[in-house]
Amino acid sequence: ETSLPRAHGDVAIMYSDVIDISSLNIPELRFLNHMYGSAIGTLSVDLWDANAGTVISTLFTHSGDRGNQWNEELIAIPATAPSLIQFSITAVVDTNATGQAWTGDIAIDEFGLRETPANDLSLVAAAVASDCELTATEPIELWVVNQGLVPETGFDLSYAVNGGTPIVENITSTVNPGDTLKYVFTATADMTTDGVYNLDFACILPSDFDPLDNTLMLSAENYYTPMAPITMGDTICNGDTAMVSADEYSYWYDAATGGNLVGEGDEIDVMPTATTSYYAEAAAVEGHFEDFDSYNSGDFIVASDPNNWATWSGTSSDDMPISDVQGNGGNSLRVFNSDLSDVVLEFGEAFSTGYFYYSMDMYIVGEGYINFQEQVTIGAAWNMSITMIGGVLNVDVDGASVLTGAYSSTPTGGPVWNTFEFECDYSTGTWEVFVNGTSQGTFVNPDPVASVNIYPGAGVEYYLDNVEWGALKDDACRSTTRTEAVVTVEDCSNINELSNGNLDIYPNPNNGLFTISNSEDIVEVTITDVHGKIVQSINEINLNKIDIDLTNLERGMYMVNVETSNGTVIESVIVQ
Repeated sequence: ETSLPRAHGDVAIMYSDVIDISSLNIPELRFLNHMYGSAIGTLSVDLWDANAGTVISTLFTHSGDRGNQWNEELIAIPATAPSLIQFSITAVVDTNATGQAWTGDIAIDEFGLRETPANDLSLVAAAVASDCELTATEPIELWVVNQGLVPETGFDLSYAVNGGTPIVENITSTVNPGDTLKYVFTATADMTTDGVYNLDFACILPSDFDPLDNTLMLSAENYYTPMAPITMGDTICNGDTAMVSADEYSYWYDAATGGNLVGEGDEIDVMPTATTSYYAEAAAVEGHFEDFDSYNSGDFIVASDPNNWATWSGTSSDDMPISDVQGNGGNSLRVFNSDLSDVVLEFGEAFSTGYFYYSMDMYIVGEGYINFQEQVTIGAAWNMSITMIGGVLNVDVDGASVLTGAYSSTPTGGPVWNTFEFECDYSTGTWEVFVNGTSQGTFVNPDPVASVNIYPGAGVEYYLDNVEWGALKDDACRSTTRTEAVVTVEDCSNINELSNGNLDIYPNPNNGLFTISNSEDIVEVTITDVHGKIVQSINEINLNKIDIDLTNLERGMYMVNVETSNGTVIESVIVQ
């Protein structure tokens, strides 16, 4: 146990009884150990001569994290050992990079001696691909160790996918004691459908001494690969800046295959001097958005959406209610310490590469508090904590303040809604915090993020709405093809082009219904799709404001050409 007052370098030692091994022909030490945490130190087992009181040898030693699992050790006792032996089990406390020791607990179980079994095969590992665009013929590999005293042959190995009929294959080769068989099944697996595949493995040896280690489970995933994006080109005058855009986050190239990377994002600005094609390759972005409007007031968020939300304790007593009292255009989540609630928005994995984004609207009645968790296991490690108290935003990492900012607290008339955004570029570990669109500064914290904890501690009372997170990993799947976006460059010496500042199109993006307004009367509006085809044209308008309806068209991007008596301007809109 490494909690206070334990510190780096502290040592715990246990001794076994004196054990008489004279009745064992080939004695074997077997024990389990659990070593999980960022500050795991060293565990070692020494063999003693009980009569002489001296150490014969160190049978086992391991330092550092081994995962949240029990690990079995099978260790042969040297043939030269005396009949009376004893063991000492030693654990040394370490600390993690931040000097903490409390995440370093070590446990052992089922510690004992036995006769080394004659027949004992054990499944120790399997290899199954997790990748983009998996095929119908994915290889499946299984590792088998002969932990017994005799060679083994003629046994069966099997695997089953997602609870289906097992594939059974007979092993005719010989596996000698102590050897490992790395077997690739003749029958491959069809993993073409996106999603998780659960595989159950088995080793079938009727004479096996310990059948408990003859099964193994493993998960693999065919990651989501996006379709090629829908793109929108642009038409500009020579010397102007063009914007090309896509309906998904994309990487932009100067060729349909290969080529040079021009930029990345939903849209990029370019300045070609001649008509030029740009090619967008969509990237799979993970994320979730919740505005709570699909639920009824009084529903509980974890009970309503257990796929994305969880309670801290894992019990329904921590669940948090949805309310319509302070809805930001609808429902919101009420975060109030008197409710004894404590919920977590889970991200599904710990992100530590690429880009990460988190945003939320908060109506702060008392104080505000959230924290990001580093590991998928809730409560294992904190990434950072954020407080909102009296108009001051504060970010703590490992107990130290790394950034302070300001938000609108309690003006005359009561609280107001604030939008808080947290963005991280994991290539440098740099976070930037925004309040209502204004940057509050940056700090460096390369630790991963796996969830956000909504915890209403003492004094905390607020409403939460429009919660959104997104992650683009470095190895995110990309579309297998690219979509072209053409920037047409024209000689505009005879065209009086309007300033974009005179024109407003809202909302954008939209559901097909939007409004165009201008400081001067609009004469004509022409709307084209990404291929340049005219989808709507309205003439002789002579108004400075007009409503447009594209609800009969497919989602995507469209180019809006607005003409007035003093010139023209072109803008793009996205129909979702």
